[in-house]
Amino acid sequence: MLAALERIDLLTAGIRKQRRFLEPEGLQRLSEAQRKEAERGIQTAMLPLGHGLITLLQLGVIEQQAGKPGKFFEAGRQAISTLKDLRSTMVLGTILGAWSGNSFDRSSLVPGLLLDSLIDLGVDAVLDHESLSMNRVLAAWLDRASESGYARAWPAYGRVLRLARRDYVSDNGIAYEPLKALHWLRRAHEAGDQNGSRELALLLLENPELSQTPGTGEQLLRRLAETNLESRCELGLRLLKGEDVCQDQAAGLGTLISAAESGHRRAALELAAWLAPLWVIKPSIHLAVPTWAVPYAARLHALFPRYPLTNRA
Repeated sequence: MLAALERIDLLTAGIRKQRRFLEPEGLQRLSEAQRKEAERGIQTAMLPLGHGLITLLQLGVIEQQAGKPGKFFEAGRQAISTLKDLRSTMVLGTILGAWSGNSFDRSSLVPGLLLDSLIDLGVDAVLDHESLSMNRVLAAWLDRASESGYARAWPAYGRVLRLARRDYVSDNGIAYEPLKALHWLRRAHEAGDQNGSRELALLLLENPELSQTPGTGEQLLRRLAETNLESRCELGLRLLKGEDVCQDQAAGLGTLISAAESGHRRAALELAAWLAPLWVIKPSIHLAVPTWAVPYAARLHALFPRYPLTNRA
């Protein structure tokens, strides 16, 4: 009705007022059972909103297909944009899952703009909800978009397929298909997509049998880490923990610090998590770093100036 009255401002304001229902805070502090129960309640509560938006988007698509995009098309576009701003992946996924079509058109409101919004938010934002139906919807539409030749979908679909190796994803409806992941990530890499290149490197690290040349994944990740902060963070973490590469804690810490110094938020959070067990109170709080980390003490202190650092001895 608001769209028909051309009151898009009231429509988007109404969506924003539902934020506490769409993406509530504090779920991660609940137990797993409590969180899943709360998310089921949220999904039930937001179904009326989702279905109302589906009707709006259907009218917008009809306008678009008639070559006369008007008030419903613009209202639909603004609604998707608002949901994206709110990071409302559950609503976007619910709408996409209820869409009756099965072909991908990148220029359409749905699935085009809507799937684009989910790609921009990151597939992890969907997978982390651990919803079987939403995982399947995301994978199915990324598959259709990839097959249609939409290059933006290739790295996202490859990541979904790669992450299906994690138990909680494979238990929720996505088959682990490394060869299919390899296909799409190679295409993304060859197209010059850095996300695709990083995902390809990680896939080859985790599945070295997919490469004819040993060490291809690590070599690619190291090259990417020279200029790409996300790749630098990934390399640093894997070296520090010894995941799929030979462990080199000093090199990993230095790489992670370099990413954090360049403003990479995840690298800084990972460093804070690594430092947390090293906090010592006797009588003042300080960070007792291992001997091998002492050369990085000044840089760590610059990143975390609240606590003085000493070596573990």
